[in-house]
Amino acid sequence: MSNTVNKYASKVYSKIGEELYLTDELADVRFVFKMADGQYERIPAHKLLLKSVSDVFRTMFNETWKEKEEVDIIDASAVEFKEFLQFFYLEQLKLTTKNVAKVMYLGDKYNVAGCLDICEQFLINSLSDDNLFQNYELSIFFNQNKLKKYCETVIAFDTKNVLVSGNFMECDRKVLSHILNIDSLSCSESKLFEACMGWTKNAANADNLTREAVKRQLGNLFYEIRFKSMSSLQFANITSLYGNLFSSDEYREIVQSTAMPDFEPNMFSNKFRTPLENLQWNEREEINCNRLLSLGFADNPHYIKRTVN
Repeated sequence: MSNTVNKYASKVYSKIGEELYLTDELADVRFVFKMADGQYERIPAHKLLLKSVSDVFRTMFNETWKEKEEVDIIDASAVEFKEFLQFFYLEQLKLTTKNVAKVMYLGDKYNVAGCLDICEQFLINSLSDDNLFQNYELSIFFNQNKLKKYCETVIAFDTKNVLVSGNFMECDRKVLSHILNIDSLSCSESKLFEACMGWTKNAANADNLTREAVKRQLGNLFYEIRFKSMSSLQFANITSLYGNLFSSDEYREIVQSTAMPDFEPNMFSNKFRTPLENLQWNEREEINCNRLLSLGFADNPHYIKRTVN
């Protein structure tokens, strides 16, 4: 006796999902959204399909919900929720960069199998200069390591341009923290320090930096800068502009770190950052990045085939 795949049944189920998506036919629950004009939009759905994919919906639609036919949604718009509902009905999904963050949030909230992984692949395919930090932040928030590694590879190989972009200046502090933990970048540590000071100025909305502003905006991230990776000359050039930001103890420790390779600092990071150009090619992880894939994705829908059951 052997198992046989019923391809016909699979096609039937796919066809049923397409026919039932966003239709009132056989719908036994409606998600309700309050619109900007005060009106309400009701999106029809089918408890059986929702329960078959999400254990959260399975728990929600238990016996106590038997007579309840409407669910108020206040943490997503109707458009975003419709995009999310595709995961219950459709084999080929239409995702947009405008709504994908909320789709990931809903997929995580309702524990929808494969949702985050599919969104992660979509974000990798649609990566561009404009959404690099947004995608990086999503990878960190939703713990999507493949996307995170992809973004970090782009940052590592194009660090100089990334650090002077407006998107870097506006990035979240948590994103900056992760950048400072990347062990190899294609810029000097002094350039990274200057970029962090630019980020701090922007965050503090100040023309001139003070030690208090650095403490307030960067906090402990200030000590994640790897001064051990600077030369004495590089640090000397920094002090001409930013010398007032260091206490006497910090200044003394950095001078020792830049002059003495074996010196172990107490306040600042003890790690070296390896300049990316110094790595041998066999030490770099190969990554294929076709940036042209992203053209038009910000405004137009992108179709991705669902491969995770």
